[in-house]
Amino acid sequence: MDMTAFKKIRYFYLLLLSLLFLTACSFSRPLLFTPNVIEPLIVGSDANISLRVMKNDTPVGGVKITKGTLPSGLVLHYKDPNDLIEILGKPMKVGVYPITLDVWCYGTNYPGQVGKKSYVIKVIDNNGTH
Repeated sequence: MDMTAFKKIRYFYLLLLSLLFLTACSFSRPLLFTPNVIEPLIVGSDANISLRVMKNDTPVGGVKITKGTLPSGLVLHYKDPNDLIEILGKPMKVGVYPITLDVWCYGTNYPGQVGKKSYVIKVIDNNGTH
C-alpha cells in the first residue's frame, strides 16, 4: 500500500471516530420530573410542593418558570445539590394556574441536559371548588 492510500484511510478513520464521539455527546437522555401531577391546594393553607428532577447526568444548575405564573402567595425555590424544586407559601386566590418549568443541568465537555415540565396548580376553597 502506498503512503497516499494509507493517509486517506487514516483520515477516514479519524473522521469516523470524531463523528461517533460528537454523536454520542449530543444525545442525552431526557430529564424526568416527579411527581407527574400536583395535588390541589387549599386557599389560605400552607403549601409545600416538592418536585424532583431525575435521570440527570450532572447537577441541576437552575430552574425557572417560562410559561404561566404561580398563584399569589407561592414562591419557587430550588435546593442545590439535591435536585429538589419546591413551591412554598400560602395560595391566596382560588383558580387554575398552568405553569411550565424549564430546567438546565451543568455541562462538562459538552452542554448539559435541559428539560421542560408543565404542571397545573389548582387552588380550591374549603368546599373543594375552584
